[in-house]
Amino acid sequence: MRQEPLPGMPEAAAEPEITTARQEDARLLADLGLTPETVADPVPEHVQRVAENARATEELLAEFRSIPEPATDPDEMSPGEAWAVVVGRQRDSVLQTPEALVPEAPELAAPSAATEAEAGA
Repeated sequence: MRQEPLPGMPEAAAEPEITTARQEDARLLADLGLTPETVADPVPEHVQRVAENARATEELLAEFRSIPEPATDPDEMSPGEAWAVVVGRQRDSVLQTPEALVPEAPELAAPSAATEAEAGA
């Protein structure tokens, strides 16, 4: 299943089924215009647009980081920047008993009379 192309991106022709990761990488590089044959060519417009959008997003995030944290009282000064620290994911450990990969043999699960006699002797 292939993603729809972005506006302004060249239309791709029908392609043979990709069989290896190396072929998939080569196809993606060719779609972006990043092949050895196109090294001297200018960067494609859709790649430049993606880079410009990334820069604009970084600028927007920088603005958010500089917004001061609101004080509890309007007459007080701000305690600091509201978005100064980017919070990472906070996850708790999932505690589960390990699942046995191989089920226990029925002979081992139930103690036999012979092993009980040996243990008692």
